[in-house]
Amino acid sequence: VISAHASEEESFFQTYQCVGNKPGDFLVSNGYFSGVPLRRFLDSELGADWSSARRVVFRCFDGYSTNHSKERVLSDDPAPLYLAYRFDIVLRGRRQTMFENRPEGM
Repeated sequence: VISAHASEEESFFQTYQCVGNKPGDFLVSNGYFSGVPLRRFLDSELGADWSSARRVVFRCFDGYSTNHSKERVLSDDPAPLYLAYRFDIVLRGRRQTMFENRPEGM
């Protein structure tokens, strides 16, 4: 993914909320993400056929799953969805990779 889309890669800083939050929880953090707009990846790598699609389902290695409507995936409003393949978290004011945060290196 990285080498095939290097010219399209975008990096950005984002505050995000933990997907495991229960109503009333407020687990948030900040991080730097790098990736490509999801629609470009789906079109170029998977040849997505949008004519009959209604939703795009995401399943993660840890068992988490979610989905978005076709309209949301195809839209850049309010911002495009990204396939992020690099994430650096900000802890105690310092940018760190995931590997720095885990003694065992994942």
